[in-house]
Amino acid sequence: MKKDLAIIFSISLLLALQSCNYDRQAEPTESLNETQEVVIGPVIIRDLGAFTCDETEKYHSRLCVSGLEVSLGKRRDTLWHRKYGEPIDYSILDIKGEKYLFTDNTYFYQYGYTVERWELYSLSPEHFMEPVFDQAIDLYQEAPRENNGEYTHYLNKTDVEVTTGETIKFYINRYTVICPEAVSTCDTVLRTTEHTYFSVP
Repeated sequence: MKKDLAIIFSISLLLALQSCNYDRQAEPTESLNETQEVVIGPVIIRDLGAFTCDETEKYHSRLCVSGLEVSLGKRRDTLWHRKYGEPIDYSILDIKGEKYLFTDNTYFYQYGYTVERWELYSLSPEHFMEPVFDQAIDLYQEAPRENNGEYTHYLNKTDVEVTTGETIKFYINRYTVICPEAVSTCDTVLRTTEHTYFSVP
């Protein structure tokens, strides 16, 4: 009798633990379906998420489109970004007493080609969602070349640091790297540094 009770108790305990574990796993999936909303004065920003995908594709397919809906009263605009089902990265900037929507998103293409793009939109009633600034920078691009049956990979790599305030500043370091397949090391043959500034009029 004691043995039977011990077995029943053990099975019940395992089922309870499995149920708790399932709840912990299911919780993040349920929260992904919620539309997040941010209110900045009269402006409402709704993160629509990757609504073009079903649950199995949401965070894996390049066909998933992310949406950010911005509304001011009856006026409404939506930004669409192809980010493999990831949400749009954005922040609100206060520049010279006016509010702006600042987006910063990285896009990946074939063969590792990578581009980062920054956009600035006005949130003022007079110029609602008018684009103020758009900057795209290639972060990574690879070009393999064959010579006498051996390949050499030429890489263009870029590091970008952005600071925001009254002026948006871009600190850009570019590298050109040569990587022959016949050896295990790469050589940096060119490095340049740029500083780009953008001031809102």
